[in-house]
Amino acid sequence: MPKYPLPLQAIIDQEQLQQVLWVSAAGGEDCDDSCQPMDTVLEDDFQQRFDLVFIDASCFAQTKMRLLALIAKARDLLASRVLVEWPPEAHKDWQDADFLALAMRRRAVTETGAGTQVYYGYDLRTYKQVPDWLNPKYWANPHMWNQARW
Repeated sequence: MPKYPLPLQAIIDQEQLQQVLWVSAAGGEDCDDSCQPMDTVLEDDFQQRFDLVFIDASCFAQTKMRLLALIAKARDLLASRVLVEWPPEAHKDWQDADFLALAMRRRAVTETGAGTQVYYGYDLRTYKQVPDWLNPKYWANPHMWNQARW
């Protein structure tokens, strides 16, 4: 089992996740079966579902369009939860607004020897709060039954 970053390990422990996909730029030597290179994940025939997809900081070495495609595929097809590790000092072409545009929220900020790491997460369960009007109470107007003929 690879050594997960602390925010990722906290999510895995809290949610009791079983299938986690770690996406790295080239795979890496410390990866096991749960780690896949970015190129493999972006292939059209890669369609396996996971509980969570973790995209590490090494993927930011790729072009912004390829990384946007990876995040979108992970969010839309591969998992209902996505966590992205972003090194802001090393990749200034990305802004907080880029992650917010992908429906992601800031989950954690950590300091390491390599600098600051910011973690953005997407969770389908908390993506959109259900508005008050969207429930059966307002659909049928039961208070109007047998009072008017439409």
